[in-house]
Amino acid sequence: MIISCMLASTVSGQTYGGVEFPSGESSFADEIVEYQLNGGAADGNISRILGIADRKSVSIGAYGYMIFKFADNSLTCPGYERNDLVVYEVGYSAQELVEVFISTDGND
Repeated sequence: MIISCMLASTVSGQTYGGVEFPSGESSFADEIVEYQLNGGAADGNISRILGIADRKSVSIGAYGYMIFKFADNSLTCPGYERNDLVVYEVGYSAQELVEVFISTDGND
């Protein structure tokens, strides 16, 4: 599985990959907190997925995971009719699943 992550927030923005990000550059993941690459992982350069969506990706392999920190952005408030979080998965198998968990304190 290959993914890139970013948050959508609420300032003047730009469009990346056909998705509008109102906060532009600051919408994207700022830090990798933890990760594990597993079987099938093609590239261990995990830092490639930080920052602006630029078609760079990292294969984390089956059951691999990544934990990101978004330092200067937030999810939008309830009631907005736009995406809060966008995850690009560029694998070719319909059997690849992605689970996304969100925490405000890094624990829960």
